[in-house]
Amino acid sequence: MHFENGPISRSKGRLLSTIVYTFLLLGGVFFVNSSNSQTVKIAASKTTLKNIFDIVEKQTGIMTMYSDDELNPNQLVQLPTRDFPILELYKFILKGKKMTPILNGKYMVIKLNPKTKQPEVKDTNPVSDRDVIKGAIVDERGLPLEGVTVRLKDNAFVAITDSLGKFQLTYLKTKLVNNELVVQMFKIGKEPVYLVYSGQEQLFIKMKDNTSSLEEVVVNTGYQKIDKRDYTGSASRIEAKDLNINGTQTLEQMLQGKLPGVQVVNNSGEVGTRQQVRVRGTSTLLGSQEPVWVVDGIIQEDPLPFKASQLNQFGKDQSSMEQMKNYVGSTIAWLNPYDIDNITVLKDAAATAIYGVKAANGVIVITTKKGKPANRASVSYNNSFSTQSKLNYDKMNLMNSKERVDISREVWERGLISSSSMNYIGYQKLLIDYLANKTSYEEFNEKVKQLETVNEDWFDLLYQNPLNQTHNISISGGGASGTYYASLGYNNQKGTARGNGRDGYQGSININTILTPKLSISTRLSGSYSKTTGFYSVDPYTYATTTSRIIPAYNNDGSLFYYNDIGGNGYLFNMLNELNNTGNENTLSNINLNVGLNYKLPFGLKYDMVFGAGISSSHQESYASEYSNKIAATRGYEYGAYKPDDPLYKQSKLPNGGLLNISESRNTNYTFRNSLSYNKNIQKHSFNVLGGVEFRSNIYKGNANTTYGYMPDRGKVIVMPPPTITTSTGDLAENLLYTTGGVSASITDRKSNYFSYYLSSGYSFDRRYSFSISARGDASNRFGQDKRNRFTPIWAIGGRWNLAEEHFMDNQNVLNSFGLRMSYGFQGNVAENYGPDLIAQIPSGTAAINNLTGEKVLTIKSLPYADLRKEKTQSINVGLDFGFLKSRFFGTIDYYWKNAKDLIVIKDVPYENGSAQIPVNSGTLTNKGLDLTFNVVAIQNKNVNWTIGINLSRNFNKITSALKSNPTWITATSGTYNVDGYPVSGFWVFDFKGLDSAGHPTFNIPTVTENVNAKTDATAYMKYAGKLNPDFNTGLNTSFRYKQFSFMTNLYISLGGKKILTNLYDVSTIKSPPNEITNMSKDLVNRWRRPGDESHTNIPSLPDATVKYIDIPTGIVSASSDLSGFGQAASESPYTLYNYSNQRVVNASYMRVNSMTMNYSLPSELSRKLLCKSIQLGYSVSNPFRIVSKDYKGVDPEVASGNQPLPVTHVFTMNVNF
Repeated sequence: MHFENGPISRSKGRLLSTIVYTFLLLGGVFFVNSSNSQTVKIAASKTTLKNIFDIVEKQTGIMTMYSDDELNPNQLVQLPTRDFPILELYKFILKGKKMTPILNGKYMVIKLNPKTKQPEVKDTNPVSDRDVIKGAIVDERGLPLEGVTVRLKDNAFVAITDSLGKFQLTYLKTKLVNNELVVQMFKIGKEPVYLVYSGQEQLFIKMKDNTSSLEEVVVNTGYQKIDKRDYTGSASRIEAKDLNINGTQTLEQMLQGKLPGVQVVNNSGEVGTRQQVRVRGTSTLLGSQEPVWVVDGIIQEDPLPFKASQLNQFGKDQSSMEQMKNYVGSTIAWLNPYDIDNITVLKDAAATAIYGVKAANGVIVITTKKGKPANRASVSYNNSFSTQSKLNYDKMNLMNSKERVDISREVWERGLISSSSMNYIGYQKLLIDYLANKTSYEEFNEKVKQLETVNEDWFDLLYQNPLNQTHNISISGGGASGTYYASLGYNNQKGTARGNGRDGYQGSININTILTPKLSISTRLSGSYSKTTGFYSVDPYTYATTTSRIIPAYNNDGSLFYYNDIGGNGYLFNMLNELNNTGNENTLSNINLNVGLNYKLPFGLKYDMVFGAGISSSHQESYASEYSNKIAATRGYEYGAYKPDDPLYKQSKLPNGGLLNISESRNTNYTFRNSLSYNKNIQKHSFNVLGGVEFRSNIYKGNANTTYGYMPDRGKVIVMPPPTITTSTGDLAENLLYTTGGVSASITDRKSNYFSYYLSSGYSFDRRYSFSISARGDASNRFGQDKRNRFTPIWAIGGRWNLAEEHFMDNQNVLNSFGLRMSYGFQGNVAENYGPDLIAQIPSGTAAINNLTGEKVLTIKSLPYADLRKEKTQSINVGLDFGFLKSRFFGTIDYYWKNAKDLIVIKDVPYENGSAQIPVNSGTLTNKGLDLTFNVVAIQNKNVNWTIGINLSRNFNKITSALKSNPTWITATSGTYNVDGYPVSGFWVFDFKGLDSAGHPTFNIPTVTENVNAKTDATAYMKYAGKLNPDFNTGLNTSFRYKQFSFMTNLYISLGGKKILTNLYDVSTIKSPPNEITNMSKDLVNRWRRPGDESHTNIPSLPDATVKYIDIPTGIVSASSDLSGFGQAASESPYTLYNYSNQRVVNASYMRVNSMTMNYSLPSELSRKLLCKSIQLGYSVSNPFRIVSKDYKGVDPEVASGNQPLPVTHVFTMNVNF
């Protein structure tokens, strides 16, 4: 460190310099003896003075202070290669210069000898000819920059910023040229700044990192901020500017392909649905597998209580509550993406131990934007307008009308259906009329030809090219006493499926107040509201992909075309009518308050208090009106078919109105934390210690009810169904809607309380060697009664060696950072969906009362397990951080191994206990993998900047304990069955052997005699196919700027996963020939048609009456099934098994271009003319193309099979700063 020229004009600079030197001398008197004995190793024979000063600082921590006008730092000196005592070294290099080195603690002050000082020159410039420039300098994160040199061009005046980043620079008014001065700012590791001063009251400058410091950032753990050079854990960070906000629906989508070790999966392309996020694989089986989200130091809670069921590979979920939850949004759905400053992902034990029992799945820490000191408020406005490409049949592997008619023709010609069992629609309708002599053979053929050309475009009818918009405005500023930041955002998203959309509003205000030099307070208040609309009982994508294109939507007169729902409930159906009379609406409101207090105590101590409170309220409604097909089936006849005096009207369970499902949930959470920290640097030694206690409470209160008689078109009134109905014999009977769970209500309350202590300490020597230890103990009402498990700490230790800081690396310029890291410790998790206590429940409706005794009924939902405890994951991480050639190339490599134990699994127990199952801590699971990032600054100059970044993640996991047995075969195919020795998300299929001479599929299925385990384990007679989760993920990000133009792109690759294609044979075609309303895959064009075809095709024939069902080993009992009764029968159709055979398994690897963005910044002169600081215009496209297995044929490999794929999105943006 050095002062250039002098702090003020030369004559008074001598006096002030003497005062500064004297102060430093007195302040460092206690360190002189130890410092004076230090030696410096010099390996260069000839070098500059500045290089020598840098070597001294690296080896000893002593900084050299001098003035440029007294000493030329670029002067070359000849030195012998040896070890120098520090004072001897300085005397040697200053020999003959009549200057004296003075060692003052950690400073070496070089000053002119008194007898050689130049005589003072009387200052001829009167005070009135001087003025002062005031200002403040911060870094890119808005933090004050200390030690920045501020000076005037071609002037002797200079100033240095203080600890608050402030400076005052004196100048002569006579130096003004056209009332302007050029001010220069310099600091090592920052890009120099040059600006024109024209009399502003105060300057505010932001200095950017230069290339050599790109990889050196602060790691924010949510509890403390640690210099990355001292950090022993594994963490990855991304700045807000590197997130692709445009063209994405959620923050989770923005993170896909951006960070190593983070996997983001889109389960659906519908608006408002949740994404699946995993950090370094899966660390729990029945608990939440999502990472912990932390915003400004506060753990965020899910707006709805977590349930154990997970979406399987077919997009199915056993819980309708969970399906509604998917539209509510994720834990951080309330957060405005424009408010984000940076995101840090904590991955290993050393990084996450301080979070205790919440961190086994990783921690994602979000830091929001804060205000920055400025001369005046800064206002930013961002907007985007986007449109999406709707789906079409071009890339879908679906039959057109002609191909579908060919199927119907074969069904009749092969005698697979009789005239009495045909349906009066489509080809069969024409055939029935011909057989009944209503039409001639020529008329029949002519109408068939017309039918072959119908090709109704269901995607055009059910989908749209929506216009979406986003607006966000923010204002920030502040001064010496504090800063402020406020924002307001609006987001309107319409899905490509008509009826799917989301409206959202977000607002926040962030105030930081410096009350005294020691006391500061920060407050953040944010709120959000969103409404998402979706579908109930019908799904446009499923309908468009499974309905024959010979079925029209309208009659010739423009009225809706209705047909009997063959294979469904048998009542009249029209998809457009069903969409108009059913729906799903979800609203979510959220308010968060964060208050922080910081007080600096003596001796390097600091007290921090954090209080956080959050309230979220969700309301979900799904309905079906009395005009819908769904209610017609409940009513028992078509709407308006009968009047009140008709017998069938009196026999109806629901003569009036429809159905309304309502689910409400309110979450209230509190966090109160008190901590004491100590940070101290003593010469080469750096200490940081943090300790504190935390109380956290999370309370859910919810209710759900189903009501019949709902009339949305009549003021949303409810006409309750009659309690009794008339039977066909004229007797009165109870209305089954009240007795079989139709009309129902439930209340769900849950409370999770935690009291915790935590400790984190770190030590660093000479920036070369760092050590850390962290621990946290938690007590919770979600644990059992065993006191030995209360406050049992989760702990971790870590170490780091910065090789590039070693003295023998001083004289090389290739490797500028090289840090080896290693950590060992534990990560914890609490499966909050399970508890240690007995949980009983009261049945709904009349089932709550025993019909025989009249007593109130109470059933057991969950047995008690007093020893229930937290899950623990043992973790080892070895990492390397590197940067070379002035960090033109930098990155990280991490290898990890995790062993999860005490995982909660379900154990079968005798039913006389009141329940057949109980949760116990007996599961084990291992994960191992590799994370890698590599960044290249290919070009960096004034006009051109090009950076390339790649991140790779590879994860392998294996279940290492026996878990719940007796799965049905359909569970084994779903990817949710956990088996000892296999990975999480592994699935099994039937082993396809080939087609027989009749074109029917055959399989290799061992009998119970051949394999005794086949009776109780479906996997014993099935074949392991692979796992849903990929082994390997990588993201490639590049950014290129040329003057005002910039281009960015994000590429994502997923390798190693497997999936089952959607069913080739629909449920309705398995037991009988395909009905007229069902469309089919184009694969069936190559189906078996005649004997001998089995030698060249694997596509079975159309089902016929000769199909023999295949016996499935019995003994496997399931209370419920994923697919309406499948998986429980003693025998199954071979066409059913074919759908779930290895013939239908495909490689789920894919490469997707997530986004491509181009921006143009208007010239600053033009922006100023438009009364703006800057204006940027942009265009981006999301999901423009992908490369997948040819077997997918238009299906998105990322989303669950049968779900809507991600759309192509085009976005136009404008960002304006005032």
